[in-house]
Amino acid sequence: MQYWLEKFAPDVDATLRRFPLAVLLAALGTILVISLSTALISDSLETWFKLAAGLFTGAIFAAAGVLFAESRPNARAAILILAYVLPLASVALLQISGTRFLISPLLPVIGLFWLSISPVTHWGKGDERADIQNLFWWVNHRAIATAVIAGVAFGLVSLGLIAVERSLATLFGLEIGEFIYQFLLPFTGLFLTPVYWLSTLPDLSDYSPKEMDEPDFLSRAIGFLGQFILAPFLFIYALILLAYAVQIVVTLSLPEGMLGWMVLGFIIVGAATWLVLHPKFMHERWLVKQFRRWWFWLTLVPLILYFAGVSVRIDAYGLTELRMGLLAGGLWAGLLTLVFLTRRFADIRLIPGLAGAIILVLSVGPWNFVNLPLLHQNMRLEAAIHNATPVTQSMGGSYEWSEEGGKAAAGAIDYLSDFEGGRALLARTLALQGISLDENQLNNSSAAMAALELNSSGFETGAERWLHMVRAPSQATDVSQTPFALGIVELGRGERQNLGGLTFRMSDEGLHVADGAADELILDLLSWKGEQQEEVIVQPLLMFEVAGIAFVLLVEEVGFLTRGGTEASWDLVNIRASLFSDKRPETVTD
Repeated sequence: MQYWLEKFAPDVDATLRRFPLAVLLAALGTILVISLSTALISDSLETWFKLAAGLFTGAIFAAAGVLFAESRPNARAAILILAYVLPLASVALLQISGTRFLISPLLPVIGLFWLSISPVTHWGKGDERADIQNLFWWVNHRAIATAVIAGVAFGLVSLGLIAVERSLATLFGLEIGEFIYQFLLPFTGLFLTPVYWLSTLPDLSDYSPKEMDEPDFLSRAIGFLGQFILAPFLFIYALILLAYAVQIVVTLSLPEGMLGWMVLGFIIVGAATWLVLHPKFMHERWLVKQFRRWWFWLTLVPLILYFAGVSVRIDAYGLTELRMGLLAGGLWAGLLTLVFLTRRFADIRLIPGLAGAIILVLSVGPWNFVNLPLLHQNMRLEAAIHNATPVTQSMGGSYEWSEEGGKAAAGAIDYLSDFEGGRALLARTLALQGISLDENQLNNSSAAMAALELNSSGFETGAERWLHMVRAPSQATDVSQTPFALGIVELGRGERQNLGGLTFRMSDEGLHVADGAADELILDLLSWKGEQQEEVIVQPLLMFEVAGIAFVLLVEEVGFLTRGGTEASWDLVNIRASLFSDKRPETVTD
């Protein structure tokens, strides 16, 4: 086997020798996904999918460990930990379900940031550090370019396989769709594509400093993109943000809620442009020179707006997961600006390195992205109760709420009731007030608000909240009474769809169904939502009849949005469901 690999596939042999653990973990993850898609494994699907995710995450850390070992061959203890122990540990950590101590789904993101800097962990001084930064740019430039090529190649291969399958089915009646879609495409996308990409990762010894002065065609093309498209766009956008800052000062108004994401996107694109324009051959061009001179100064005013806008939202509505993300992004952007303006520790490796470090710190412990917002919202609730005026002196009595206190309490309860850890905090806080609610009542924010007499106060939380529900993956649903599949109903707000002779549309009232002749039906999705278990759809069937034909919608996923604090305020925003009927499709005409 070794002989044939060396003779006919030397690149494959070299990749297997260079990244053995990464290839092994990717292979095991691919086998697991194929086994799940073909129902070879059907019990505890969530557990198996988490294991597959862990194996692919381990492959990322294993590849990073190899690059670290190649750059620091004498650091034997560190190599053992980073190339072998850490990848296997990441597989195990991805199996953690709760978020009390670790947000394991963020490990793949952390792994990618670690992969980007793993070949260049030596800090260096003076010219040595400049050379290391050039090496960092060279390695990542090629890695990202070949990743894009690998993705395009997979897309082309997929189209080719689909064309072959359709051609064989149409011309010769050969049905090989199951083999292609359940075996060949997952194998190509999950294993062959990553292994191909690993084979393109350059050996560090291939780097030559002259490549920073004598770029190849790809480097020039990407430099053109940064110089003539990204840099001018960022200058214009900086002027827009500066004008907005002047407007805020003149009108004495506060920044809008969306400003945080706009500024964060602006700074992320700017940091990426800084990386693109790093090579020395770009520095003498006038536009690049101006960008490198002024960019981090231009981020100062947007950052001030950013932190002002985020602080206003947190003060009004408390911390949430999204606002924690904004704080993390702002911390990253602020540190980058500080470092590059002072220039003492300015280093392009800090762009991904700081991002990975901040995400890692905010993924573990009681201060993580999920726990800290829950603790903060519970503190807001406790403070609101403390400041409310009790109508009676007995425990569990009535309260008189101020407008500000009522909003804070309603918003906090609304947020806490969405999370298991939040419900535990909510139960403890209510218990201190002599209020006892069971688990089912805690799942519904309206019960807690009713206990505190917030329901009738008319307070709104002021914050939008999304609920995305999906059908339980291991659930088998009987549709034998309506055995004819008519297709997929997939709708968003303001959309219409014709299927199976019916017209579907959505409104605040629910899902409307009409056949053009009979009266329009409205399916009550809010009542149906109450039969489910939080974000899991356990009763997926919506049954109705039109013109003597029985129909069933098998709901796969559905989204709701609320802007208030009660269950009655939920609005339907999107739905995806399979439509079945008890009549053959050809007898049901559009």
